[in-house]
Amino acid sequence: TKHLDGEDLSEMKPLKTYQYKEHARGKMGEKHSMTSSRSKAIHELVRDKELDLTDMKLFDEYLKAGHDDEPVALRHLLDTKKSDTSLELDKMDSIDHILQRFGSGAMSFG
Repeated sequence: TKHLDGEDLSEMKPLKTYQYKEHARGKMGEKHSMTSSRSKAIHELVRDKELDLTDMKLFDEYLKAGHDDEPVALRHLLDTKKSDTSLELDKMDSIDHILQRFGSGAMSFG
């Protein structure tokens, strides 16, 4: 491998940078929001054809699993502000309508 100016880079060693790898109890490496255990849980949920998408308990369990490792990102240090007005449920899209256009291919779970 050569640099643009012709310098031979084949003997260069990489800097000591963290690459994403989960270690036991997060003692080494870079922390990430999406761990292999959370990814596995999501994949199990989407494979379950009899899953009740209105069951908020499942979503709460998923969120709780992530809160154990926070803060990971800046957003974990921010609080949300509740709105003074509620949304009217009859003006919201149904779950079936949302799922028709939902795809996880380009979705970030972080």
